[in-house]
Amino acid sequence: MPTDLALIGRDLAAASLDLDRVHQSIVSSAAQGLGAAAALLLLDDDILRLVELEHPDPHQSWQIRHRHTEDPLGLGRGTEGEVAKTGETALDGGELHVALPLGEQLLGVLSLSRDLDFDEADQAWAEALAELAALALRNARELRRL
Repeated sequence: MPTDLALIGRDLAAASLDLDRVHQSIVSSAAQGLGAAAALLLLDDDILRLVELEHPDPHQSWQIRHRHTEDPLGLGRGTEGEVAKTGETALDGGELHVALPLGEQLLGVLSLSRDLDFDEADQAWAEALAELAALALRNARELRRL
């Protein structure tokens, strides 16, 4: 059963003074809430940059980080890039990629993977988390500018 989103929202609000803590909190909440590996990719000049990753296998974690560093995804490239371009969630068995919407703007993508298939309830939960995450990111960025 996914973690309570109200508690996650409270934790994200508490973390909003520190952008790195917000990144960590988003990924940790997603990973724990859905029992999955989780990655946060944020848009930077139409390129998705991996900013946070939680994966149970250190070797796979290194491979993912290396791949995203050596060959970052652009809008429309790969599943994550397509989600960032269209704003549409991609659900394929044990892979779930959700856009981080902020009004008309997309901030990035939250990507999740696990051995078990995701279902529609998991998708709805991840999309609600993505909305909370986008607000927390906006707040942390605005506080950083002050």
